[in-house]
Amino acid sequence: MKKRSFLLFSPTFIAESNLHRQISIAINKVIKSDQHREKWLDYGCGTRPYEYLFSEKVEYIGIDVEVSGRDKKLKSADYYYDGHMIPENDCSFDGVLSTQVLEHVPDTQTYLSEAFRVLKSDGHLILSAPFVYQEHEQPYDFYRFSSFQIVKMLTQVGFEVIECSKITVGLEAISILLSVWCISNLRPPIRGGGRLVSFLLCFPIQIFGIFLSKMLPNSGELFLDVVVIAKKS
Repeated sequence: MKKRSFLLFSPTFIAESNLHRQISIAINKVIKSDQHREKWLDYGCGTRPYEYLFSEKVEYIGIDVEVSGRDKKLKSADYYYDGHMIPENDCSFDGVLSTQVLEHVPDTQTYLSEAFRVLKSDGHLILSAPFVYQEHEQPYDFYRFSSFQIVKMLTQVGFEVIECSKITVGLEAISILLSVWCISNLRPPIRGGGRLVSFLLCFPIQIFGIFLSKMLPNSGELFLDVVVIAKKS
């Protein structure tokens, strides 16, 4: 599996790269903490963007649902499931990975409980979810999550939260939201119109956002995504 590459002129380049970097750090941290993590489940795998981070010694399984707001061509699942119960035995996996999926799940408690069930004792869950973002993959877009809400939900299921990180904060977050507005509302109805807006408007906005975020204070209370490492104690 090849490493994912990012388009420099993507309207959400900062958010994509920040999120991918933080999830990659989390995966490497968990794997290095225990070299015997041999079986992982990518829970709502999509295009499997993080598979390349796992060595050939790790059994990596990606599952997804057949019907969602994402085109099936953008899914590379080993198998599809009903969206409720994972067809795997209890305590089957050393790790579960769930990235930008939870907002699309109608029953989040069942989803997290299933992740807990299939994990071995001391197994890890790495999860990311959005806090602020536009509606996407309609009509299968149901929730947004604060850092406190994520921690509470995971704790209620039985997880011990090890780390909770806020990703793309402050003015970087604002620059992404402005870029998303531009690409959604100012894109001309011509071939290549999206790339034109991304190059002329979104890219400069994001670069300016990066610059300002380094110059001005930031409370950390406005952010786009949250990334969590949790453990089945």
